[in-house]
This record gives sequence, structure tokens and C-alpha cells, in this order.
Amino acid sequence: MFKTAKSVFQQRLQDTLKSDSSKEVIEDLIRLHLFKSAEKDESLLVLVEIYDLLGLDKFMDLLNLLDGQTITFSSREDMKDTVQLAICYYYRNIEGKSWSDIKDLLGDPELPTIKYGIRMQQLQTFLDYIADRIKKKNGMVVDGK
Repeated sequence: MFKTAKSVFQQRLQDTLKSDSSKEVIEDLIRLHLFKSAEKDESLLVLVEIYDLLGLDKFMDLLNLLDGQTITFSSREDMKDTVQLAICYYYRNIEGKSWSDIKDLLGDPELPTIKYGIRMQQLQTFLDYIADRIKKKNGMVVDGK
């Protein structure tokens, strides 16, 4: 059921469920209970989809991480934009490609290079800030200071 038990509860569950068939039945019952909860609140159906996507082990990890908090996920379009930014950053700053080359590689002749250029500078500033904090945390000298 769990690859490695991360809590006493999970270890007890591992010890209790010895056969693969009992694990499958328990996992199905958990899924059905999630459906039952969604019967009262249809917005909870997404939990069933997340459970199906992640499996019990990762689903429990997610619940342990969030522990009742409400979160809002990025839209697909925002995530697509984030991936596009990462790709542009990689090609431009790591491989040293020109914007023309990047447009060709992405198959997007209308790629808003000014927008991504500004966002890449903002990302670089953030990366520099994080690197500086890590260096200071580790007691390293930064820029001769």
C-alpha cells in the first residue's frame, strides 16, 4: 500500500494488510468513500481524480503536506507560460541561443520575446537572491564581503 511507511499509522496499515487482494479492496473502499464525500459537495470530486492520479501513497503525502489547508492551483495557461519561460531561459541563458533560434525551436514566430526577456531577468534576479542567501547561510564570502 505504501512504498515506505512515513508514520506510525502507515506502518500499522502495512502490518495489517498482508495480501495484495486486501490492499486493492481497501484502496477501492477509500476511493468509494471519497465519492461518498463528494455526494454532499460536488467540488470534492476532484479529490477522487487526484487520488486516482497519484495513488494512495502520494495522495497521503499530499494530504500530509497540505493538512487541511485551502490552496489554489495555477491555471493551465499560467503553467504553460511558466514552462515556456523555463524553456526560453534554458535556451537563452544556458545554451546561448538567439531569440530567432528560440522562436524556430519552439515553432512560434510570434513569441513575445520582450515579455519573456523581462520575465527571465526577474527570474535571474530571484535566482541570484537565492544563491546569495545559500552562500550566506553556509558562511561563504559573497562578492568579497
